Amino acid sequence: MNFLSPFILLALGLVAPVFAQSERPGTVLVRADFSSERIERGKWGHPSWNYEGNWKLADGALRGVYVQQPGATHGKPVRALIDGHRNLRVTFRFRIEKPLSRLEVLPNGKFSFSPYPHEHIARLRLSLGGIDAGARWSEQGGRDLGLIEDGYTEDAKHPKLPPDAKAHARGGFRFYDGSASSGARLTANHWHRAVLEIIGQKWTAWIDGREELTLNVRWPDLPVHSVDFLSNGLILLDDLVIERL
Repeated sequence: MNFLSPFILLALGLVAPVFAQSERPGTVLVRADFSSERIERGKWGHPSWNYEGNWKLADGALRGVYVQQPGATHGKPVRALIDGHRNLRVTFRFRIEKPLSRLEVLPNGKFSFSPYPHEHIARLRLSLGGIDAGARWSEQGGRDLGLIEDGYTEDAKHPKLPPDAKAHARGGFRFYDGSASSGARLTANHWHRAVLEIIGQKWTAWIDGREELTLNVRWPDLPVHSVDFLSNGLILLDDLVIERL
């Protein structure tokens, strides 16, 4: 019996393309395709997909519409709740519709888990037209992708604080330690697929099947309790899956 080659099948749309990621099997913790207004209780930090001025359902996806306001750092996140897992895979599709719009993915430690970070551990930033959000991202100017550690602690005497750590506005200490960037460019009004994996202290990001970024964070094997998605400008988010590895 003759069989069509995988290349012909792929061209005909009969098999799905294979996207790069680690070979670790995963167990799904959270899944959302934003095809309806139904939201699964206990899995999300908000009772609705529609956050006034931040997010709204649109054409089977979730549209980020927040525009940064003076004096505000960001809008309200789409927050997926998980129960303290150390190894994760976050997979999603996204589309950036306007230059300088951006999407950020921020896995969080437990908010009261001092002296370790109780906000964002590190972040994947996806930006059309370059990352341009100030000094903390200056080393990634003109690039569309970035991974950066985002440590935060309330312990002024924590041994891992650098000597020049400065107090955050809310009284804690926030510092940025490691970062990675890529020369890859994103395309306006084009669906991209992203995979972010956290395995111990190693964070790896794939875009459209290609490994683009790797970052080794300095915090020890810290459990992730939630994953935030923040938008600024006009973006679409769809087909989100979070797995425990």
